[in-house]
Amino acid sequence: MASRRLESDRFFTRDYRPEVYTQEGIDWVEGTSMRSLLLRHFPALEPALRGVANPFAPWKPARS
Repeated sequence: MASRRLESDRFFTRDYRPEVYTQEGIDWVEGTSMRSLLLRHFPALEPALRGVANPFAPWKPARS
């Protein structure tokens, strides 16, 4: 269902353009990955995400 929501959201489809977003906003969206977003908000996850290609896949156990 998430893909259907994205396809019907005008800010990800017809209004995803420089007239609606600033260039800085477009660059931010296109340059951000799920990994970088997680680490921006939860930097302590870095050891668990190190070497993980897909943050939606299982992570390594975090060591304390």
